[in-house]
Order: sequence, then C-alpha cells, then structure tokens
Amino acid sequence: MKKMILVGLILLLGACAEDGKDGVDGKPGKPGMNGTPGVPGAPGNPGRDGLDGIPGTDGINGIDGVNGINGIQFSIVDPCGDGVGPDEVLLIMDDGRVLAWYLNVGLSLLSPNTTYRTTDTQMCYFMVVDGEVEEL
Repeated sequence: MKKMILVGLILLLGACAEDGKDGVDGKPGKPGMNGTPGVPGAPGNPGRDGLDGIPGTDGINGIDGVNGINGIQFSIVDPCGDGVGPDEVLLIMDDGRVLAWYLNVGLSLLSPNTTYRTTDTQMCYFMVVDGEVEEL
C-alpha cells in the first residue's frame, strides 16, 4: 500500500508542476491523394441577338438580253360551228398556214385546196382555200 500512496503522491505533485518546453515540430507528412472531380456545371443561358447591320447598296444593272423573235398572230376557227362534246378547232396563222387540232392525233399542218373531215362528233367536211376555211 505504501507503494500506491507513493505513486499517487508523485502523480499529484506532477499535476501541480509547471509545463515544460514544447518539443521540436515533427517532419511534414507525405502529400495526400487528389480528390475526385466535381459534377459538370449546367449550360449557360443563350446570349442576346446582335443588332442588324446597315442595308447594303444596290448592285449595278446587268447588260440587256438579246431581242426575242417576233411572235405569230393567229385566229381560232371552228370549221363546223359549236357542237356537242369535244369540239375540234383550226388555227389560222397570219401567214395563211392552217393548223388543225384533231382529237387523238394532235396538231397537224393542213395543205391548201384539200378536203378534210373533223374527227369530233360533228364529222363535218371543210376545205382550206387561200388561208380561209370553207365548210362543205
């Protein structure tokens, strides 16, 4: 028991004593590992539209094109008069030529002084004489 009292007394005396001097700092430790990357940021808001530029000047006029060919004048003649159903007609050109539009045939140049018959429902006969159409 004496030993225990002695140890207790030493401890008590040690608690009442003054602190001693701090010791020398230790060496720095090794650097730590890098942290994990952070989450990417959200996209930013779009920027405002820029101002319109000033209007440009007009370009220079181009050169004139080549003159076109003269047109042809013609008149439309119904050799049999108005009839029932599709009606074939003749085109009389200003130079005296006569063109016929025949059903299921198309456009045909007619010869002068020749007798023709339409292929529409009227089926009338006519002749071209000196650029004129005469019903027969």
